[in-house]
Amino acid sequence: MFIFIIMAMMIKYELKKVLRSKSLIVLLGILLFLNAAQIIYRVYPDHHGSLYEGKKKILAKIEGPITQENYDFLLNNYTTTQQMVEAGDYQTDRVDKNTYSGYVFGDNQLFSELFEDYKSCINYNNNIKNIIKIAKENKQLTNNKTWKEYNNNLLKTYGERNLSYYYDYTLINSYINYEFSFFISLVLIIMITVVIFLKEKQDGTIIYYKLVRNGKKRIFIHKIMVLILTSGITSIIFSLETFIIYFFLGANMGWLQPLYAIADFKFSASSISIASYMIINNLMQILGCIIFALTMMIISRTMKYSYQGIIIGFIILILSILAYNTNFYSVIDFSSVKNLFIKNIELINLIIKGTINFLILIIINYILLFSGDFYETYFCRNIKNIFD
Repeated sequence: MFIFIIMAMMIKYELKKVLRSKSLIVLLGILLFLNAAQIIYRVYPDHHGSLYEGKKKILAKIEGPITQENYDFLLNNYTTTQQMVEAGDYQTDRVDKNTYSGYVFGDNQLFSELFEDYKSCINYNNNIKNIIKIAKENKQLTNNKTWKEYNNNLLKTYGERNLSYYYDYTLINSYINYEFSFFISLVLIIMITVVIFLKEKQDGTIIYYKLVRNGKKRIFIHKIMVLILTSGITSIIFSLETFIIYFFLGANMGWLQPLYAIADFKFSASSISIASYMIINNLMQILGCIIFALTMMIISRTMKYSYQGIIIGFIILILSILAYNTNFYSVIDFSSVKNLFIKNIELINLIIKGTINFLILIIINYILLFSGDFYETYFCRNIKNIFD
């Protein structure tokens, strides 16, 4: 019981150290503002003005279950506005109150786009007929049981697919493709790691751990627990902010529709909902943040001053981005699982890889802890020489 009380006290101390850091609080506020500003910058150009207001009015009539009435509404209005545009029967110098966007030409553009989108949704099954056809042919042409089973699974996956609801997924698609929040969460994690692992070194208070038997080893477990906890919370904070902003900007319908309702995922083998996909994506981002934090923790053991940890942290972040852009494995791979679902790569591969990385980093830190004196004396001296 006494041991658990001590552990709770140490965790509380490490958490207070993070929560009371003014620099971390200020940085968090700045990064949250940057995240919001970036989202609005991406979304605002296409989501304001009379044309967008007209689109919202039309969508209010047609979003939901696909019906013949909605189809006829779009077709009739498209046909009417197209005839008016071809005949030149429209005004561009004043608002027409009988239109949705304020102008006949604008309505024609909107009805043209939405009608095509609506038809594509209705005809979804036709778009995947080629996959079904090939799967049937492959099944007949082979005697290989494994190959037959694979094609049977394709037929089960795609054979009965259809879409019975229509929603505009423009904002949701923008949300899915938004990865900036993951990047800035890594920036904050650099600072969190510096506060947890370098504050005592820089202040000189780390010497107190040496006065207690196995003091440095005992404190390690509490530091790593707090680092993992705060890294996960950091990822959740930025993910939650991103979702809330997109939700109030208009991405508030269609979340329970199948992922393949979105054009980019049309041929995905997965039939999970859009909401489930985003939950998986956010969980992978949490894992990525923790792996990055543990990597930073290893590096921080070679440092003595905060500025050293910050510089090295940004170097690691830049190298991770470069590795990602050149298709090498990188922590940035955890920013999105989109390619896994589009290319139908098994998600379990990334999860296993991430879990292995997590365990390896824990083991490395544990080994370094027990070789602490040599490691910190030799490497810290050389790192200091580099910065000096």
